[in-house]
Amino acid sequence: METGLIDVSEYQLPDIGRLIVAANYLLMTELIKQIEYCLDLQLSSTNWLETMMIAETAACTKLEQLSASFGLLSFNTMKVECIPSVEKLFWYLSHPYLDTSSELDVFKFGMKWFLLHKETGAHALLIILGCLDMKKLTIKDLIVIRAYLLKSHFESFPEKVVECLLKVSEDSQVISESVMISKMESLTEMFTGRVYVEVVNLVRQSNERKLTYTPVVPMWMLNKKDFKQDFVPHYMYTFTENLGFERWLEVADKNLWGWSVVSWGANKLVVVGGEHGRGTGSFMRDVKVYDTLRKEWINHGVQLPPRRHGGVAILGDNLFLRSFSKLPKLPDAIQSPAICTYKGEVYVAGQQNIYKLEESMEGNDKWVTAITTQIRVNRMTAFKDYIYCSQNYFTQMYRFKPGVCVNLEHDQLLAFTRPLCIQDAFLDNRIYVEKYRGQTEEESKIVLTVTQSQFTVNDVAGCCTLVLDMPPLHKHVSQYHQKYLSQCSQF
Repeated sequence: METGLIDVSEYQLPDIGRLIVAANYLLMTELIKQIEYCLDLQLSSTNWLETMMIAETAACTKLEQLSASFGLLSFNTMKVECIPSVEKLFWYLSHPYLDTSSELDVFKFGMKWFLLHKETGAHALLIILGCLDMKKLTIKDLIVIRAYLLKSHFESFPEKVVECLLKVSEDSQVISESVMISKMESLTEMFTGRVYVEVVNLVRQSNERKLTYTPVVPMWMLNKKDFKQDFVPHYMYTFTENLGFERWLEVADKNLWGWSVVSWGANKLVVVGGEHGRGTGSFMRDVKVYDTLRKEWINHGVQLPPRRHGGVAILGDNLFLRSFSKLPKLPDAIQSPAICTYKGEVYVAGQQNIYKLEESMEGNDKWVTAITTQIRVNRMTAFKDYIYCSQNYFTQMYRFKPGVCVNLEHDQLLAFTRPLCIQDAFLDNRIYVEKYRGQTEEESKIVLTVTQSQFTVNDVAGCCTLVLDMPPLHKHVSQYHQKYLSQCSQF
């Protein structure tokens, strides 16, 4: 008897849902596995919620978790049209593992959804406020939210609630239940008892955001007497302030040299390039992808041209490799160029300039000078509104805002306490980790010093941050939130 993979892509999701429920009832294990596999492959921003509901009905827990994770980790590109109901909207926006760094973005998404459904009443606004992590709300966020409500809901109950939250935040810098209780008398006098009780309930029932991106760094063990060993284990190490460096994943063959890594979305690690042995001419031409949620490798046999030490960045689903892809030639010939993406555009560092890729519909792509640096930038990373740059063997950190700055900012920024990526650090068995949050007046902080280390950072291979664990489903809804959801259940 021969068995094969059943392709269900030509069927509508409701039909697939009925099929998998029937297969589950009849205990057709292999059929269930094949349907799960096909649905997992087809996950997209338009079908992830429907797939999640099908998996829930069919008791396919892993598929349900993967579908939910897809949506939660795609918040920054999610369309409001993809959320079918107010119940799913609340579950989505209030989820502790929603991939957002701004509660203001969550508020705007919720408002856009309700405007699409032509509902902007008090209940809708309170549902959106109930989705926010009150501890993550900043004064700036609340000022923007209040300004919006002053225009469209002046003197309304939700506007008074936000005004009360703003007052607490300005006085205490943090919004918590204990702070609310300590200020009960003054807040009740300033506002009303009803407003105070509402704010306390909002704070008490607020879900704290828990999603964590973990830095992963390539490291290797080298013999101090022989820097040209033929076989060296190539591992990615995770870093946390509590545990320091921990070995996580072997990413390349022991004789592969010149490979590069980059993150693809929140949960995929991409490995490209490299030569098997030094000077052998045998190159790795596949693209290897490790999925942190599924805990599996996928090899894409794309037959990349033979190269090593490529600068790599990912924009959406497009992989950019300075050494491999048929892009316009850079004005500067350079090995291991620093490269990053910023707000949908690709930036590459040359000898004394940083270039931006300008794409055209006619295919006449070209590199244009974004900024003149006067230094050789060895690594770049986009963080908040800036691109940050650093140089090997120096302590200075630079930054610039594309389209605004004409020079690199450095005098008013910071200098690290140790030079970056110096070979002496390895010879002395030292590794330093410093943290900088992006504030202009801030100084970097040493969070870890490793002495007598047997490993050193493979700085030319790149590094990234990833979500390493599957987010939980988190289906609980409090009675406080359910009260408002039931009043808007028609949407």
